Amino acid sequence: MLISLVNFEINLHFAANLISFPALPLDNTIENVFSSIYETTTGLIGEGQAAVPYLESWQGSINDISLKDGYWVKQSEADILEVTGLPTDSDVIFDLHYGANLISYPFLGSALLEETLPVEVYDNVTGIIGEGVAATILPNGDWAGSLDFLQGT
Repeated sequence: MLISLVNFEINLHFAANLISFPALPLDNTIENVFSSIYETTTGLIGEGQAAVPYLESWQGSINDISLKDGYWVKQSEADILEVTGLPTDSDVIFDLHYGANLISYPFLGSALLEETLPVEVYDNVTGIIGEGVAATILPNGDWAGSLDFLQGT
């Protein structure tokens, strides 16, 4: 089976942007993935890890970019992150721990919360926070808040 490469752009605004990747190149190093916005990025924050551009290279604990992880990208000005890579396998499984998890929605497009998260996990999830939006699960299994759907990138 032949898998096609996916091209996409992530529009970044000044300040902090919460992003994820629906596809990544085989060379998924921070240097390669963020090369198109190196000059305008002031930092990258993941769950329990971070990196900053310094003296023409990245310094910190993030070496490789993952399809399963979410990232806060701090920008000194608006820019566009251009990526070409292999798409996410549709059978992604996340290993979540107790407390907050900074994970991705690693698909192109969007889907309603109810269509994305299986009902079986509702007892273990208290809410989802995105960039400027959030949702919490009510005791009856309904979602409430300003976050209705998950969106790639």
